[in-house]
Order: sequence, then C-alpha cells, then structure tokens
Amino acid sequence: MTSTAGGLSISTMDSKPSRLNAPLSTSVTLASTAILPSDTDPNCSIMPPTPHILKYDIHAWSSHSASYHPSHILVNKPNDQGSRWSSGSNNQSQFITIKLDRMSIVQTISFGKYHKVHVCNLKEFKVFGGIGPDNMVELLHSGLRNDTDGETFSLKYKVNNVVFPCLYIKILPLLAWGANFNFSIWFVELRGLSQPQVVDKAYWDYINYREHEVVRLCLKHFRQRNYLDTFSSLQQRAHIQLEDPLLSELHKSLVSNGDFAHTEKLLIQAADRNLFQDHIASCEYKPFWRKILPADDGCEETPCMRGGHQMTIDVQSGFIYMIGGWDGSRDLPDFWAYDQNSRLWMCISADTARNGGPGPRSCHKICWDPKSRCLYLLGRYVDPDNRPNVNLESDFWRYDVATAKWTRISANTTADGGPDLIYDHQMCVDPDTQILYVFGGRAIGPDPSQTVYSGLYAYCINQDKWRVLRQEGASTDGSVQLRSRIGHSMLLNHITRELYIFAGQRFKDYLADFYVYDIENDVVHEIARDYSKAGGPDGGFTQRATIDIDLGELYVFSGLIREKASGPQGAVQLTEAKVTPNGSVQLRSRIGHSMLLNHITRELYIFAGQRFKDYLADFYVYDIENDVVHEIARDYSKAGGPDGGFTQRATIDIDLGELYVFSGLMREKASGPQGDSAKNSFWVYSIRQDKWTRIYSNDNIGAEYWAQMVDKEPCPRFAHQLVYDSTRKVQYLFGGNPGEPGQPNLRLDDFWELSLVRPTCNDILRRSRFMIKKQQFRELCMKSSIEGNGTLNALAFLQHELAAVVNHQDEKESKEFRELTQWLFKWNAPSSWGAAASSSCNKKEGMEMSGIGGMVASPRNTASIDGIKGEDAFLARTALYEQLLEFFPESMREPRGNLVDLVPII
Repeated sequence: MTSTAGGLSISTMDSKPSRLNAPLSTSVTLASTAILPSDTDPNCSIMPPTPHILKYDIHAWSSHSASYHPSHILVNKPNDQGSRWSSGSNNQSQFITIKLDRMSIVQTISFGKYHKVHVCNLKEFKVFGGIGPDNMVELLHSGLRNDTDGETFSLKYKVNNVVFPCLYIKILPLLAWGANFNFSIWFVELRGLSQPQVVDKAYWDYINYREHEVVRLCLKHFRQRNYLDTFSSLQQRAHIQLEDPLLSELHKSLVSNGDFAHTEKLLIQAADRNLFQDHIASCEYKPFWRKILPADDGCEETPCMRGGHQMTIDVQSGFIYMIGGWDGSRDLPDFWAYDQNSRLWMCISADTARNGGPGPRSCHKICWDPKSRCLYLLGRYVDPDNRPNVNLESDFWRYDVATAKWTRISANTTADGGPDLIYDHQMCVDPDTQILYVFGGRAIGPDPSQTVYSGLYAYCINQDKWRVLRQEGASTDGSVQLRSRIGHSMLLNHITRELYIFAGQRFKDYLADFYVYDIENDVVHEIARDYSKAGGPDGGFTQRATIDIDLGELYVFSGLIREKASGPQGAVQLTEAKVTPNGSVQLRSRIGHSMLLNHITRELYIFAGQRFKDYLADFYVYDIENDVVHEIARDYSKAGGPDGGFTQRATIDIDLGELYVFSGLMREKASGPQGDSAKNSFWVYSIRQDKWTRIYSNDNIGAEYWAQMVDKEPCPRFAHQLVYDSTRKVQYLFGGNPGEPGQPNLRLDDFWELSLVRPTCNDILRRSRFMIKKQQFRELCMKSSIEGNGTLNALAFLQHELAAVVNHQDEKESKEFRELTQWLFKWNAPSSWGAAASSSCNKKEGMEMSGIGGMVASPRNTASIDGIKGEDAFLARTALYEQLLEFFPESMREPRGNLVDLVPII
C-alpha cells in the first residue's frame, strides 16, 4: 500500500534512471538543500509534442490458465483465440505487472481485443504505476466495452502539476463481462515519453517536489503542536516557506497574539486582493427563477407556443433572436427578437419566406456571429410521409441584422462539400477565425428507414468553403473518434479554441459521454465515457447547455432522460466512442446533442444526444488547430454528471470556464424502453476542475403540482431552448414540449430567466469576521468566568460588535448567533469550546481532531493567555485559523495533509 498525505505519495523506490550509479534510499531525508541532478538542463521542456510506443516486458503476474501466458499481451493477434493472458481465477487479487525498458512518462494505455465479442473482456479494471513494483499510485479506473474495437485510455501522469515517471505498470482486473468468468487481456500498448533528457528532468523535479512537501508537512506539524523553536529551526535550515507571508502573519496575529482586530484587517487586505475568488468558485450556486410576463396593458405581442424552435443571443445589444419551431400541428415561419433592456418582444417577420428568407421549419439550428453581426441558419426536419413530395436539398442562410436582409448562402450544402439535409444537429461560430462548426444530426433522405448520422464539418465564412473534419464512422490516427448523435449539446470556447460535445441520443441510447475537440490541433479528447457515474447528470436528449468561459464552467439544463433499468427491458446499452487498435477514437455522429465553441482555446465541446435508440452521455473536446478529438468521458453520468439525454440544452461562459446544461429528454431507470421522461435539472461543469455539480433538481411530474408552480419555476420539458448572457450572467429559457400524456400536440410558450448566485467577496469577508468575533466573544466569556467579572462587557460585545456581522436573514447563522448567549452563563469551559464557525460552503462546524491531524498540545505550552488556559486558547485559535484557510487559494496555504496520517494504524 502507498501512504498519502495531501496528495503527497511516499514510496520505497528501488529503481532510478540508468545514468545514476548510487542506489536510492528507501526513505526521504530532510535536507536543507534540494536534490539536483548534475547533468540535466533546468530549461528542458517536460512535454515534447509526440508520444511514442513504449517497450516493456512482463515482470509479474498473479496466475494464468492453461497456455494463456501473460507474454501474449505483447503482440496484437485479434484473430488468434489463444493470444491472450487469462487469469487462473476470477477473484479481485488477480493482476499483471509490466516493466518498461526504461523509466518513462506514460500517458496512454491501449487494449486490443478478440475479433469477436468475448465474455472474458474486462468490464472494470484499474491501472497503477510507479517507480517501484510494490509502491504505486492509481492512474486509471475504467472499463472496456464488450465489442471488437480496441480502446485507448489516458493515464494520470501529473500530481499537483508535477509530472512523475513510471518504470512499472500494474493492471488489476476487477470484473469480466461474463459472470463468474476469468479475466482476459488480449493486447496492451503503452505510449508516452522516454527521452532521457525529458524523463530525467521529470524524475528530479518529482523527487524535489516530494522533498519540499515533506518539509512543509513537518513545519505544519510542529506549528500545530506549538513546537515553535523546532519550527523556526527547520524553516531556517531548509529555506522552505510553509505558506504565503500573508497567511504567516495571519497565524501570528490570530493564534500567537490573539490580536483579533489586526486579524480582521488582514482579511480585509485579502478581500481587496481578490484572494477569495477560488473559494467562491468552489461554492455551489443557488438558482433563482423568474417568469418573464407580457406587459400589463395586454398590448405586447409575444411568440406562440412551440417546440423545436431555435434561439441565439447578441450579448452586446441585449437582443435574443428566435425563429421557427413546431406548434403541435405545423412548422412555424416567424422570426422574433426579445430586447433585454425594454423587456419586450418584437416580431421581425411573421413569415420569413415572404421577406426573402427561409421557409417554415423546426429542429434546425441558428448561431450568432458577433463580428459580422449576422445570424446563420442550417437544417430542418421533414416528416417521413412528406419526403417524397418535398425538396430534400440542404439550404443554408445568413441574416444581416444591420440591413435586416436574408441571404441564401447555398441551395444545397451537400453539393458544396458540406453536410446533407440534417436536423437536431449543433452549430456554432468562431468569431475570431470566422469559421462555423456543425456536428451531428440525422441526415434526411427519401428512405425514412435508413439511419444516417452526420459528422463534423467546418465552414469558412470568408472563403465560402466547407471542409469535413470528422466523417461518421471514420477515424484519424492518434485521435479519438467522435460518435455522431442527435439532440446533443455543443459549446465553443473561443479562448482555448475548443468544442465541448456531450450527451444526446444515438440509435436507442441516451448518451452521457463528454468530448473536447481541440480545433487548433484537430484532436478529440475523451473527458468521460459516462459522466453520470462521476456525479454528473444522466444521459439525456435535448438537454440544454451554456458555457461561462471566465469561470470555466458549463451549465446543463435537463431534457428527456431514459434512466437505466435493473431488468433487460429497461437497460440502456451505451454505444461508446469507437477506438481503433492504433489508438484513434471515433467521434460518433448523433442528433439532439449539445455543441459549444470556446473561441479562445479554439475547442469544440460536444456531448450527449441520441444515436439510433441510444441516449448518449459522452463528452468530447475537438482541438480545432490540431484536428484532434479528445474523449473527456464515455459516460459522464458515472462521473457525477447528468444522465445521457436528448435535446439537453447547453451554454458556455468562456470567461468563467463553465458549461451550463439544462436537462432534456431522459430514459427512466425502471420504466423500460418506453420510459422516456422530462425532468427538471440544471448542471454546471467546471472545465478547470473537470467536475459536475447539480445545482437544481425537481423530480415532481404530477400535473397538480406543476399547476401550483406555474409562476415559480418552469415545468419539465424537452425540445426547449436555452441561451446565456455571459455579460449579465443570466440564462433564458423559452417553450418546449412538456410531454403531457394524452396531449401529444401540447407545446409551451412560457419565458423564464434564471440567475445563478454564489457568495460574493463581501459575503466571505463578513462570514470570516463573524467567525473571528465568535472566538473573541468566547474568550471574553471564559475570561469573565475565571476572573469573576466582565460579563456585561461580553454581553455588550455580543449585542453590538458581533451582531453587526451576522446575516440575520440566514436561519442557520441566526440560530448560531442566538446560541452564543449560553456562553455568558458557562462557568467551566466545555472540552471543545474552541470550535470555530463553519465556512460559507457548508463545512462542518466544530474543531474536529482529524481536522488538525489529531493535534495534541505540548504540555510545556500551557501558560495562561489573558487569564485563559493557554492550551485551550491555542487549540481554539488554531482550529479557527485552519477554517479561515478554506477561503484562500491552495497555492498560498499550508498542505492539507497531516504528518501523523503517514503512520499506518497497523
């Protein structure tokens, strides 16, 4: 086992770079100088651009059955039944350990498979890595699909932004696809970096990092226990700083001196320097819905009920544009604008075709280009019964706001090298490069029984040219394959130039995968295969997503979901991203998904949607520059994200670095194949933290309940629209299909505004002052009880100074304040009297022994402080200090781990 503390891994190392002659010690020595290699370039780049195949040999294994020796995984023979390692048992103590030719930075692991589906394939497994065979850290916990396609997984190779090399890799099978079957691995390939100049530098950087962290843990330990002489001596010898000087001054002022006034001044300085922003970003949002009603005079004209319509927003002028949709009986031809400033709707055109624009349509897509101030429109749905009599060519339109004129860019995008006539796709534009991206959707042809999904296309506005970036079913070497889909979400981060793609439906599956497309490098990254398993939303259809690039967050509002059933009839088999044996993974086409563009990073985010009968929950990032697809998640619902869904709606805030996803159509877990439902949920995905958070959910589906909530929050729906104003930080939701039983033609015309609120810097400052004054008040009470006077002074402090920093609107905090009065009547201090107030992010109140590493004060340091027993005051103030640290960035504070936690109990 490996002992860890605060992300620090302490392990026995029996190997080292080949150029070194002296053996490494099995323990870390506290030295006053850092360990430095003699012949490595400190300016050497750690990450060269091209990983390569790493050679290895079999080092150890738990068992093997018959002739299925572990050495068989060295060669890829998918047609040979015997070319595999098969364990001799199916318990979870089975493993295979491989040793690299030399220490390397291992970035990916690829698994080959048999040419037929096999019950012994690994449904679940873990991968560990390390410099020694007996002390490793977990690099991956995932599973293989039970199909014939090879799969590639990214391995963790950084700890706190420090790259660490490995010499040994251990694969631990946990579960096979067939119950009670032994485990089989057919082929393993590792890729990474093995160049000596790169690996040696990474090795020494990692050693120095460990050395540095051990010293900091010791410094924290000594200061916690009031061994200040030892603390000072070690700090002077090691020349290592425990924390930021501001926090050292804060500790001295609060814990050592008990100067509460100066402590508050230091926190005010921290607020002025915006040091609380990281903490604020970690706090959960509180949603506030407000229904936007027409003017009281009844003269305002508003859009009628509809679903499958399209909306986009011009954040500069404050206008929201909406066009088309289905009202339950016909496609709509109208074109609307909503002015956020006047809060009024305006009908631009009752029939766009009569004004030289596109005809009536639904399930199309529009997007806004802020540079040219133009709106682009592509696609439409055609009922199968009408296809023999309708023109099925794909028209492409642009609307110029300045001239209020429509221009048909193309009468048939297929003939121009673009997509076929499609619907439920996603589209966004990069204003900086003037390139428009289209992904997924279902192609419309004369034969409605054929299911054809569209790939990833780029349209150069300036050159009027289409380019195919990813064909459905095709793969590119070194990249992840995006699965096409419908009803998904796609968001653009124009700063990083990345597309985020997730969710949607593919065939019968509601997807919960998550991909990032790196536009610059043309690479797709798989973020999650099922983000619902990592705390995200379930896979869904017509989920709606937005992005805040500043915060690095995605916001997801639920749509139609299909929850996973326990029986065969309700099970959803997610058809995951197809990975070829050479390591490339396909971006599966789909409909009803989300796609967002980050124009700064030049990445497309593509997720969710529907492919055939599947609701997807995958997540891809497409790197535009490098033409690489990254698979972020195959099913983000397994990583705490939303369930796979169809027509989930997504928006992006590039400044915040957040995606916002509003639920769409999902598939219920216990309701069988027909169990599609729309449930309300709103999700945020933090791009920087790779974390899903559900900030709003309402599972009520009864008509009576929603009749009472008609003016309080929107009812569940799908085929709705969601747009995000990144300037005002407000989401707008309009219309959709409520999926009412017995009313298949019912659509909605309600219009909602959603604000997401987090604590402000002033809120954090006020809360921290409340925590400090609580401690000051307790010490006043204890001093008065010991000296027999001063109770009136403590009471006056409580009534005036302490009451002034309390949020009396917060019921919990108000109760906490009222309970302080009991301290005026306590003649003996309780054993845990030093408990400090909890933080504003629901941290548990009270000084827990584990919170300060089971701290035991030194009996030498029990002198009284202002008449109070020194041990009591020191413990209480130390606990308060560590709670105040939660408001500061990780880079400023002492390590989170504790030295005592490194000692095993047994």
